[in-house]
Amino acid sequence: MKRADYPPQHVAIILDGNGRWARQRGLPRLMGHRAGMDNIRPAAEAFDRSGVRYLTLYAFSTENWSRPKLEITGLLALLSRRIDKEVRACHQMNFRLAHIGRLDRLSGKLRQKIEAGVELTKNNTGLTLCLAFDYGGRGEMIQAARRIISSGIASISTPVTCRTPT
Repeated sequence: MKRADYPPQHVAIILDGNGRWARQRGLPRLMGHRAGMDNIRPAAEAFDRSGVRYLTLYAFSTENWSRPKLEITGLLALLSRRIDKEVRACHQMNFRLAHIGRLDRLSGKLRQKIEAGVELTKNNTGLTLCLAFDYGGRGEMIQAARRIISSGIASISTPVTCRTPT
């Protein structure tokens, strides 16, 4: 058996369990989400030092919109504040920020913050930190199938270019 190349080029993390962590400590769920966010930069720095080129954080799936409204509002506010705090630091560390998922359901202000962070760091050459926010695999597959159909591709053997973070 051939040993895989190390370090891996791409690591993806599902940010899950923060609400349970908070509940076990008698804290509000949002405090768990905040504690989870506090670990993102140290983790990204460690992956960068180890040679990982891409780190994808699954932060908020399309299914998360069914959570209680108060929790969603709190999560969006946490994300907004974290972007304000971290984008410049990521830029200084030469990290490139990318977003996968939908932006159209976010407030205009939050969408602008995400887009500004992606734009500011687009030419950086270090770790690509990809934030999967309002992302769902099913939706991505449906969008890809629609693009294939609308492009008039006659055969599945025809090469298809998939969208990647730039």
